[in-house]
Amino acid sequence: MAQNTKIIPTNAELEVASDTNFFDVKRELTSKIVTTLERYGEKLLEEIIAPVLKKQGIQRIGIKVSKGENFKGYPYVVLDCPRLFSTDTEVICRTIFRWGHGWSLHFTVQGKIFERVSSSLSGFSSSLSNDWLLYTGENIWEQDVDSVLFVPTHSMPETALSHTIKQQKFYKIATQINLSNAVEWPPFSTQSYQNLFDLLK
Repeated sequence: MAQNTKIIPTNAELEVASDTNFFDVKRELTSKIVTTLERYGEKLLEEIIAPVLKKQGIQRIGIKVSKGENFKGYPYVVLDCPRLFSTDTEVICRTIFRWGHGWSLHFTVQGKIFERVSSSLSGFSSSLSNDWLLYTGENIWEQDVDSVLFVPTHSMPETALSHTIKQQKFYKIATQINLSNAVEWPPFSTQSYQNLFDLLK
């Protein structure tokens, strides 16, 4: 029965499908975003990340910019800095541009580096500005900051922060920057990660 149902697109859908302007803008803006993230990643690597990680004996350090069409239904561009050489990479800085949603910055620590700094993480989380979120779930690769599992750090008592971090055995925080709030391009700098890497020294 369902196979015989006639599918008719709406006028609004046909109007969008016939508008080439969106796709031209998307292609041009995506190219600008990729270039922006490549330049930002190289600067972030040189100024902040490499000096800290090399002291920890980590030598394989690079950046990677990738893009796709379906992050919860929307196109995206991602900067990984340092580049993920394996799922065991101990420090992950991920900067994401998601169409329709804006930017998000993600900082994750796991493994031996997490074990070394874990006692400082709850106090550090309490000191963050109000726009930072702590990931409270189990999937270290969750990137959707709209998820209820991302909780404002300022809303959690330090004892709850400490308990959550110990239970997870990794540390993941993120912040979101809406496009409407972006008065500069890009709307973040290497300083966005500076105090996070100061924690790892």
